[in-house]
Formats: sequence, structure tokens, C-alpha cells
Amino acid sequence: MKQLDVNHHTQESGCLKYIFPAIVVLIIMYLLKIPLFSITSIIPAGIIYFAVFKGLPIVWRMILKSDLKKYVPEKLQNILPEKKANAEVFSINGETEILNPYSGIFISGGAGSGKSKSLIEPLIKEAGAKGYTGVIYDFKFPELAQYTETAYMGSDIARYYFNFEDLTRSHRINPISPELMTKEAFAREFAYTILVNLNPQMISKPDFWSDNATSLLASTFWYLREKHPSFCTLPHAISMILQPNFEALLRELCSVPKCGDMIAPIMTAYEQGADNQLAGVLSSLQVSLSKINSDEIYYLMSESDFSLELNNPDK
Repeated sequence: MKQLDVNHHTQESGCLKYIFPAIVVLIIMYLLKIPLFSITSIIPAGIIYFAVFKGLPIVWRMILKSDLKKYVPEKLQNILPEKKANAEVFSINGETEILNPYSGIFISGGAGSGKSKSLIEPLIKEAGAKGYTGVIYDFKFPELAQYTETAYMGSDIARYYFNFEDLTRSHRINPISPELMTKEAFAREFAYTILVNLNPQMISKPDFWSDNATSLLASTFWYLREKHPSFCTLPHAISMILQPNFEALLRELCSVPKCGDMIAPIMTAYEQGADNQLAGVLSSLQVSLSKINSDEIYYLMSESDFSLELNNPDK
């Protein structure tokens, strides 16, 4: 992962960029017996700097692209990183090159250090110019949303916005649509992801109740996909879980064999009259889902206005 550390408020970050070149130039001037730290040494120092740090890389790449390459040992041919095709090279304000944006970029900086202006926005601009797709979390909506709209203006890539607070400025998405949930394992993964985000303690402290709550929600997802695909949405699943007749829910889920297999431990507890265990499982799930039992969530996740296959050029 390539790390770009942003901190505009420390003098160190501004000086480190020039320390190494300055030391190299001083050493060369000393070896050439050129007077150091005098007015007359400014021009020779500038010539040495551009010759070493600007000219040599250019000359070396020209050699590797010419017939002279056969005279260069193979180990020396990889001293300089080979630039990739222009479509794969990101440039921040035309100065800092990221040769492989696919490898990941880590940006670190304190609050107010200028991360968005100096790095995030230039990266969005480059992505728009090169036709990249992706997801942007706009913590200060609509700041980055407006910048993204400008960066992708004239692009063939459609822009969609998902806003929990202002429904008039939001599209809708169904995260458990049958097109996405093609396997039973996906149903369980979707259920687990939703529940651990609603109850982070499930990650560090998994137990009987949380595991079976995940299975019950996954079984509900798969039941809707198999028997009522047009109603396979998160709002419908939440409504099924929150309805008061738990026994009717279990019987209905067991009408689909695979759904019954998912909740086999729950059915065993039910048949043996372990009401306390069943109450713990159901209450764990209902408490978590009640956090997103709202009109806004139901509307936003009732249907898909766009596809989540971001890398599909046809969509």
C-alpha cells in the first residue's frame, strides 16, 4: 500500500523533500573542488542538481528504450520504476505521480491539515478524467458530492447519491436483491454484515444468541428470495422479524428446506420447549433491527435505482 502522509503544519515535511538532493549536490561539489556556500557556487549547484535528478533518469530511460539496452546488465535495467500506461498513472496536481492506484493509497493527517483539498479532490478529478468508478463517502455532504459532479461532468459514467437525511436528494438501493444474493452463503454474509454494524459487540463477543440471530435473519433473506423475489428487500425482512407471531414465522421459514436448515438449532430449541433460548435469540435480533425500523430506511431500501456492480461497463 502506498502511503501519503499529509501534515502541512510541520516544518519537517517541507524540508525532507530537499535534504537528500542537497546532500548529494554538496558531496559532488566537494569532490569537484567547487567552492561551497558562496554566491558563485549557486549556478554550478543548480546545474549538478538538474543533471543528476532530472537529466540522468531521462537519459537512462532513453537508453533502455534504444538498441543500447543490450549492453546494460539485466540487474541494472530495473533501477528506475517503469512507468505504466497513462490510463494507470494518477497525478496529484500534476506533481506527485501514483504509478499504480490499484495498489491502494493511505492518507494520514490531522483535522484541518488539508487532506481533502490537497489529495482527495485531486484524486477524484483524476478518476473522473480517466473514467474510473468507485464509492465516495461524503462525510460533509454535499461538499465532495458537488466536486465529484464537476469532476465527472461530460463523462459517460452515471452518478448516484445515497442520503439518509434528505430523501429528495437520494436514490434508492436494495442491498439484498435476488440479483446480488445468488448463494446461501451470500445471505448469511449480508445478514452478518448488517448485524455487526448495528451491534459491533458481535465481532468481539460472538455467542449462541448472536450466531442464531444471524442465522434467523439469513434464513428470512433466503426465504424472500426463493418464494417472494419481488419482495426480497430489507424492509420486508425487518417486518417479518418484528411481527409478534414467532411460531408462524418459524413454520413459514421451514416451508423452504434450505431456510429450515439454516435455523435448525432454533427449531431444536423450539421443539424442546427452550423458551428462554428462543426469547434471547429473537430479542437480540429485534433490538438490532429496531434501530433501522424507520420510514426513511424503508423507502431508501425498498427498490434499486442503480446497480451495485460498479465495475460492469454495461451498467
